[in-house]
Amino acid sequence: MLVAGCAGAVSDASTAGKAPTASVPSSSQVPASGPTALTTSEPTAVASLGPASSAATTDRYPDGLPRTIDGAPVLRGAAALSYAKSVTDDTPFLVTGWVTWVPGARSCPFLASGDTSWLHDCGRPVLSDLAGKDSALTNALTDATTFRFVLDQVSTGPIVAQVRVHDPRSSRCGSAAAQCDRMMVALGIVWAGDDSTAPRPLSINAVERVLLGLHASTDIVPRGSDLSFPCGNDLNGADIYFLAARPRVWPLVTTVEIEPSVAARERALHVRAGASGALTSSALVYTGFSRTPSGSWSEECHWLAVSNVAVVVRTHHRPTAADRAFIDRLAAALERAASGG
Repeated sequence: MLVAGCAGAVSDASTAGKAPTASVPSSSQVPASGPTALTTSEPTAVASLGPASSAATTDRYPDGLPRTIDGAPVLRGAAALSYAKSVTDDTPFLVTGWVTWVPGARSCPFLASGDTSWLHDCGRPVLSDLAGKDSALTNALTDATTFRFVLDQVSTGPIVAQVRVHDPRSSRCGSAAAQCDRMMVALGIVWAGDDSTAPRPLSINAVERVLLGLHASTDIVPRGSDLSFPCGNDLNGADIYFLAARPRVWPLVTTVEIEPSVAARERALHVRAGASGALTSSALVYTGFSRTPSGSWSEECHWLAVSNVAVVVRTHHRPTAADRAFIDRLAAALERAASGG
């Protein structure tokens, strides 16, 4: 018998991380089982867009997102929503924000067969004004935007998308055609982050170096199409990596989530930073145990937040002295790395 439970610590809440030096297999999108509305369409004349030059993105918002590209204004948050509501034609414009999107298999058994409404897509990218932020504005931006025609260009992190409202394809939304007509339809991604929005101060490579000094399991792979992962929560706006970890080995890091900044991690995860915070009730994300004729085991998983990083540490149920010592060493090593030590 296996029993497990999850206790979420994610609350009011990015940028694409650099691949770790460990071997990272490529992942492909797996068709979802059950009906899905994530369909493709014929390309439009403006779907293939060149990336913005670094010289064209020197005018920025405080968090590094471009304020203009090649002289064209880049709207974000409430300003983007307001503009989209005011336009009367389908002239493209630019919007920016922080996307959370994990490609892969999705099952939507309750989606009605033949439903073509963009409002009912089987999974869709989340668009936030602030990295790590999950709020009413995030919901409004996500509901007002569709990336369904350019999903192959989308990944978690900062973006500038060329969009338009009154897209002629909205007529295919059935009874929701009027609502789809008002949505911002992404025609292409023109910018997807640079050094100004790279994760700071800790990158996945820095975390990997820390883990190499603590335990042997450091085969880090990015979150992709495989949905069989340790119990926990995908933090809004985080680049997510898993460690190929053997079962029933404690203590061990199983998941690494990288936010672009300390502020983003604090918005995405309300857990006190450091080793002491990892053993509080708010940091507990999983408990599980198994009893079989051949034996039994029990375990817990805890968030450890340091700087812009949150890792999941698997321990014995009711952490032992060895578990606590491991968390102390891990937190101290991450803190040293974050300070440049």
